[in-house]
Amino acid sequence: MLLAHAWSLIEHGVHDRHDPLHTPVLGTSDEHGSDQRVVVLRGFDPTTRRLWFHSDLRSPKIGLLERDPRVSWLLYHPAARLQLRIRALAEIHTNDGLVEAAWQKSAVLGRRCYCGIAPGQISNEPNNGLNQDLLDREPTLAESEAGRPNFCLIATTIRSLDWLQLQFNGNYRAQFSWADDGSYTAQWVTP
Repeated sequence: MLLAHAWSLIEHGVHDRHDPLHTPVLGTSDEHGSDQRVVVLRGFDPTTRRLWFHSDLRSPKIGLLERDPRVSWLLYHPAARLQLRIRALAEIHTNDGLVEAAWQKSAVLGRRCYCGIAPGQISNEPNNGLNQDLLDREPTLAESEAGRPNFCLIATTIRSLDWLQLQFNGNYRAQFSWADDGSYTAQWVTP
């Protein structure tokens, strides 16, 4: 029941851009420590326990994930008073059906960010990275295709989930952990 409720909240977050779970925090780590960023949750499959988001293949986080695919997610739903902390393994998709479907489904205006300068480039002045020819207009479908080589999808498979329900009369916490065969263990823990 706890997982079913969590899965339904995550699924709702994928489809409603105003939902607080639509923009969770994703954490990575490298030799300098941990790093977090807000991403847009683009998909969730509860059967495979996969969450995914879109990224620019030229982004520095791609190199981080290639070296260490372990990630963490932090999702918080204030109305439900539910915090989900997730540990997962990331896979970068560049040329398969999953990423191609995501590209075809993406808005042409949204594709323009993949047509500009690579993320993380040093600049002498504020720079949004957009192609200046597309700064004040939506690209045509043909123009937007220039961004396709830079577009990728990062799918993460949940390995563990820490579920925390905040309540006035006391909080409740549970932990779930999945084995490679898909079986899982669950336990209550003190918050």
